[in-house]
Amino acid sequence: MLRKVGVIFVVLSATACASPSKESDKGISIPCEVQNEYGAIGCGKVPLSLKEDVSQKFKEVCPIDLETNPDRTLACLKENKDNPVEAYRLGNLEFYGHHVEQNIQNGLELIQFSVGNNYPEAMLWLAKFYEAQKEYNKSLTLIKDAAELGNPLAMYSLGFRYSKGIGVTANKELTFKWLNMSKDYVPASYTEMATLYFENGDVEKFIEYNEKARSKKYWFADVELAILALGQVSGYENYQDLKKAEKYAQELITNKVAVGYAIKAQTLSMMSNNKPNSEICTLYKKAFDGGYHSAGINLGAEYLTGDNCNKDFYKAFSIFDNLYKNTVGDVKVLAAVNLGTIYLNGLGVTRDLNKSKEYLQYAANVGYPPAIDMLNLLN
Repeated sequence: MLRKVGVIFVVLSATACASPSKESDKGISIPCEVQNEYGAIGCGKVPLSLKEDVSQKFKEVCPIDLETNPDRTLACLKENKDNPVEAYRLGNLEFYGHHVEQNIQNGLELIQFSVGNNYPEAMLWLAKFYEAQKEYNKSLTLIKDAAELGNPLAMYSLGFRYSKGIGVTANKELTFKWLNMSKDYVPASYTEMATLYFENGDVEKFIEYNEKARSKKYWFADVELAILALGQVSGYENYQDLKKAEKYAQELITNKVAVGYAIKAQTLSMMSNNKPNSEICTLYKKAFDGGYHSAGINLGAEYLTGDNCNKDFYKAFSIFDNLYKNTVGDVKVLAAVNLGTIYLNGLGVTRDLNKSKEYLQYAANVGYPPAIDMLNLLN
């Protein structure tokens, strides 16, 4: 199962590693990672700030060699903890208990000290921390501050929020402002702008901007282009090109992005005119085992129907049960409907109408029409 274009949810993640930064002629750079329903991929290194005065303000003092010489590294960090960069690195180590005895409070205080000295990387870390604590206003304030300081990751994150109306009023002008400022360093910005162009009916811009993201090795852009090439987008079926979809799938697989296996499975199914093919089953399993949860819906369905996998009701039940317990959103809803169907028909389990209704009710409560229809029939 693949979703339609335009509803990506991406979260920028400050790394949990205590020493991700690297000083170069252009100043400190930090790792970029994008997470969404397809998994997580790195997007290279980005400058700490696009503003020269900010970049010049922060300098690393301690060489990091935690594997072979942790004592020297830690001694240096502690000696220089009044430096915002080293305070952040030491705080990171203490917060997570890496190479030192874990001290969450002390680690947090060191990181907050770094934030108080306007170190953008520490701001991103603390923003993510507050977001996990559901303190969304504090998180947003830090992202805005880091963006104003010229940090490309914060600029992208802020643009994304204005695009989706997350914690702010949706604003396309501010969306494009921040995404355009970050796009040369965070290629996910191209894909987010592509989505907005698509929503405005400009499919050519959608393709152009996702191709730009691809050229900068933002592999999730392949997913967006593949969905269009599969002919899955209502009103744009004429863009179907299965050879292109196969190309995008293979690029994802080559770059170890598990969703690529699911796209290849769908492409193969369409090319085979839905004739049984065990490779389709194998591909969905690789996608699911690789962490792409949505592929579990396809794989479970294959075990139920026996179209491309050997029928195995127990495996189907195990997959749907796992998805229901450990996912959210559409995947959980679809898992619930399938569990409801399994209990309704006694597929590998004892038939139980009450359990069937319980799962179907969950899906009906969020407005999923097939679940509502099934409940109406049962009642």
